Amino acid sequence: MLGFSHAEETTLTAYAVGAMPPSGVTSESAVLRGEVEIFEFYYSDGELVGVGEDIFLENPYNVEVWFAFDDNDSTPSCSSSSQKESVLSLHYEIIDDEELQFWKVVDNLNEDEKYYFRACAGDEGDLFSGSVKSFTTDESDDERNEELQDQIEDLLEQIENLKEVEISTNSADDVDEDSAVLVGEVDEGDNVEVWFAFDDNDSTPSCSSSSQKESVSGRYDDGDEFEEKVSGLDEDEKYYFRACAEDEDGDIVSGSVRSFTTDDDDDDNSEEIEELKELLFKLIQRLEYLLSR
Repeated sequence: MLGFSHAEETTLTAYAVGAMPPSGVTSESAVLRGEVEIFEFYYSDGELVGVGEDIFLENPYNVEVWFAFDDNDSTPSCSSSSQKESVLSLHYEIIDDEELQFWKVVDNLNEDEKYYFRACAGDEGDLFSGSVKSFTTDESDDERNEELQDQIEDLLEQIENLKEVEISTNSADDVDEDSAVLVGEVDEGDNVEVWFAFDDNDSTPSCSSSSQKESVSGRYDDGDEFEEKVSGLDEDEKYYFRACAEDEDGDIVSGSVRSFTTDDDDDDNSEEIEELKELLFKLIQRLEYLLSR
């Protein structure tokens, strides 16, 4: 913001004041930062004839600077003594011989609260102010730790959910007298190793038994169905099986037990046998007829 004061009849002194972004913001303190430039404009008969810079080189501290600062008032005033945060001269710095930067540490602030401030400058009763800036203090270490702990717990829960594997055993398919197709499904999990526990005597086959294991090639994801054909079975025999899987921790997950009974081989020839019986009956009738003549 530009302000003007008369240094003499043909000279105007201009102050450009502005607040800079704060630094070092914590849960209870912050560093307010501002800047101010001074220029002299020289006039002759109402015409601008020159601009004087580097005014600070003669006396860099002849201008008072401070901050208007408040946590409730979003437009703090440079004329308010209750909102004034004075700046010590040792907190001044000349930048490139033409700009004065200054700062003020404010402390004992409330955590996670918004504050407003503006840079101010004054000389010989004239008052100049910059635009308002704001910042919000950090949360306390305890709150940050609690929030971080919650995030960690959520992440661990997500990881555990990724590790979870659920599996189900479906009905056997394509059952005949000497083979069948075992069917299972991954209900939950990704890149899961699967197999079947299968037996004709044990009604509760175990997924941890190597002798009852029927391997399945490949790995399967959530929603995938998998199957394995078993051959060399006995006809008209009851078999038991269950789907099996291993989770990320190496724990074995089992599906429920299902069973099926292979077909009776005689069933496949029953129609042919009936036809042969009918043919034999007709032949016997024909023979009896011939013998009776």
